[in-house]
Amino acid sequence: MMLEEWEKRLALDFENKSPLSKTTYASVMRKFCPKEWTKWEVLSFLKELKDRNYSSSYRRFCYYVIKKRFELEDKPWPFTSARGNLPVVDVSEVNTPVLDSKSIAQIVAWAKESQDIQIQTIVSLSTIYGLRRTEILRIEKNDIEQDSQGDWLILIKTAKGGERRKHLVPNEILDLVKEYTFPSLSLVWLSQLFNKICKWSGIVKDKRQGWHSIRRSLATELEMKVPLMLVWDFMRWKKSALASAMGLSPMLGTYFHKEPKEIDREIFKIHPFLPFWRD
Repeated sequence: MMLEEWEKRLALDFENKSPLSKTTYASVMRKFCPKEWTKWEVLSFLKELKDRNYSSSYRRFCYYVIKKRFELEDKPWPFTSARGNLPVVDVSEVNTPVLDSKSIAQIVAWAKESQDIQIQTIVSLSTIYGLRRTEILRIEKNDIEQDSQGDWLILIKTAKGGERRKHLVPNEILDLVKEYTFPSLSLVWLSQLFNKICKWSGIVKDKRQGWHSIRRSLATELEMKVPLMLVWDFMRWKKSALASAMGLSPMLGTYFHKEPKEIDREIFKIHPFLPFWRD
């Protein structure tokens, strides 16, 4: 089957899924699915990815893309188990190490000097809001708006079942966010960009570090300065999960009604990375 036909069928199959899901699956199909697959070719391909030091998380994703291709071509899956030979995620990859404040300051300084609005905007959103890769890619130009009180807001379409959230845009990054066009990008490209930024800014990174390392660093810093509930809201985690973690009633989040803009202003007062964006 020609690639164009796969993409047509994928579009039909993913009709109710996000544009990001369609784009990401299609990009991996174009890159890794140029031939006819058999069971042994699938196993050989997954082993090749492992030998080339691709993460187990990425290998799992490629596995599902190949499985989807079999489905699109109306071919039987050549494994006895639906999850047969699925790569196991290494725990060390899940527990992403943080990136220290000095390194984050170094990345921001380099991004500001680069004069590249795409790099500056992506780095600013990551360091200010602790965005996951998927959340960065989901932002569209019309998610930036000015409310009736004159405040500029950005809508974060949260990943992993968290809370969708409109955040205040601080003046330090407002011009970037207003000017950037937010084109469609891929997860792979974004991960590669992080590695390149670290290299260009002189950071020697752990192979497991990525955009999520900045998120973890931000959360850790904030938890030392403000009540946990404020951090939980700002980081867009499920409030019911917070209650569970604290051994409290799941109704805890229901009774927490502090206004999002009020929370953002409190966070910005003590934000560890916001000063890095000031001239």
